[in-house]
Amino acid sequence: MDDAWVMADPGPVWRAADGVLSRLEGRFFDRAAQIIDSQGLPAWQAVERFLDAALLASATLVSVRTATREVEAVRKAAERGAARLQRLTGGIGLRQMLVFDISREGVLSRAGQVDALTRLQPNALAQVTRLRQREEVTAASSGLALERLLTAGVDGRAYLQRMRDEKNVDYAVVLPEAELTTA
Repeated sequence: MDDAWVMADPGPVWRAADGVLSRLEGRFFDRAAQIIDSQGLPAWQAVERFLDAALLASATLVSVRTATREVEAVRKAAERGAARLQRLTGGIGLRQMLVFDISREGVLSRAGQVDALTRLQPNALAQVTRLRQREEVTAASSGLALERLLTAGVDGRAYLQRMRDEKNVDYAVVLPEAELTTA
């Protein structure tokens, strides 16, 4: 895909990348769902790896579609990735994580359960916090900013190339139009 940035006609490369990324995104989300369905939370680390891979494919797909200036396709790809993540992880909360963690402790007395809850809660809370943060970041960066740029007539490929060339900035902020005109 990197070769497309230097080609006179990158269209065929972008289209091929679009197809591959769409399939990969689907496979990674499907595999995460299969692991959740078959193994549940005991396999959580594997689930997280597949979720991260799916989100990377999703973000790259949004970039490819931005480069091809496909406004509606950018929006749909971003929304699909965010929705699939929400369906997979939205129902997992602190209670589910704690029930799983305590189940690994074996049979415990009432005092042992209280001790286990106290000991395990910080890790379970951290896991659930990571889940919610992943969902929030995915929803917030769901391509709406890129869609707005494309709708406003900004060349998607040129914008992405500028971001790729920028070496001194870790992230870009897209301001509302009112702020762009008054700044």
